[in-house]
Amino acid sequence: WRESVFPGGCAHACELETSMLMYLSPESVRMDRIKNELSKTNELGSKYTWTDLFAAGPMGLVEWTSQYSDTGVIGEAEKATAEKGKMCLEEAGRNLATFIAEYQARPIRPRTPHQAQAPTIPLNFPTD
Repeated sequence: WRESVFPGGCAHACELETSMLMYLSPESVRMDRIKNELSKTNELGSKYTWTDLFAAGPMGLVEWTSQYSDTGVIGEAEKATAEKGKMCLEEAGRNLATFIAEYQARPIRPRTPHQAQAPTIPLNFPTD
């Protein structure tokens, strides 16, 4: 479904997020304001610091949004469609349902205390 560049075409108010909103709440989308903008950080071409909703470089830097985006958009929102939003939402729902079933079936292993001395403050969860 993805047509935007990688990395950076899907990051914020991008192809994915705009597509999902177009599907879920089309009346909320200001079509005249949809605009592409790639992150200035990604445009540096670093193999260490880059970002995308589907992956990120091995190093993370915290920057003010205004340092890497003039509009707040980070990605290629102009490639968004409601059809893509529907497809992504349905796939996310399937993945979430599968994960919930997997998580519910996970065994709860017993805890093993490794402290030399037991904690002296009350804990709000079972310790045995």
